[in-house]
Amino acid sequence: CVPCSGGGTNAAGDDPGGGDTVCSGSGAASPASPSPAVSSKWEQIGAVMTGDATNDGFGRTVSLSRDGTRMVSGLIWNDANGDASGMVRVYELSSSSTWVKIGEFVGPQSESYFGVDAAISADGNRLAINAYITNPPASAGAGHAGHIELYKWDGSTSAWTQMNVHAKMYGLSFSLLSFSGDGSRFLYAGNDYSTAGNPKVMRVFEWDERMAPDGWIQIGDDVDITVQENGGHGLGIAMSANGTRIAIATPTGVVVYAEEGEKMWTPIDGGPIPFATSVGSNPAVDLSADGTRLIISSMGA
Repeated sequence: CVPCSGGGTNAAGDDPGGGDTVCSGSGAASPASPSPAVSSKWEQIGAVMTGDATNDGFGRTVSLSRDGTRMVSGLIWNDANGDASGMVRVYELSSSSTWVKIGEFVGPQSESYFGVDAAISADGNRLAINAYITNPPASAGAGHAGHIELYKWDGSTSAWTQMNVHAKMYGLSFSLLSFSGDGSRFLYAGNDYSTAGNPKVMRVFEWDERMAPDGWIQIGDDVDITVQENGGHGLGIAMSANGTRIAIATPTGVVVYAEEGEKMWTPIDGGPIPFATSVGSNPAVDLSADGTRLIISSMGA
């Protein structure tokens, strides 16, 4: 089963064609107890979902809303707009426990690998998608760099509306994405090909409705993660639900940053929390809602 969590980013296995299973705990509550039922087993919700064709990569990345009623899946090798243009689909759980598609987003060109990462906010009303390789506007620094697209759910029209993005959301390659609980803050980490030297950075943005339609404002300075990424492959990021703490998992350990002042993200305890054992690749991390607890893992440890 795909982990059901309220934050962070998850990547499913690279099974040819892909496939997602969404699960829920079940169990009977004591009539005398007001607390939720304790799960005794996992039961599948709805049918298994698969890609359109072999090697679509359906489920390469997945994200779930806090209440588990909306889910996102990336199909990074889908060919709807050219070879490996990529696609992202959003589903909502119906009253009959079936998954109904409420959004489909297609990559801009061949080999853009649209949906290499995607995230939905905990309330299910904001969506972020990364295209690994695209041709961004000339102002973003040209080259085959990627970009991020952001959408919000319009309940009055039951449709997704694209939001204007910050200039620093262009010129990126393989960005990892995470939202705060209500979607008002957004975190990404990746290579910035719009800046000399192509630095590896982590950035936080906050939505300011007064500045709409260009309402995404960067919070704090860039966090340089070049040093953290060196020494192995793969990164993982997370943002607490309140948006005041961010974390990055690297092959050497996990660094958690707290917001201090207007322009600073400060490492808590000064540096990485080392893994208990040696780490292979693809480290992952997630934070509790208030950012006081974290979970870290890695493949091949």
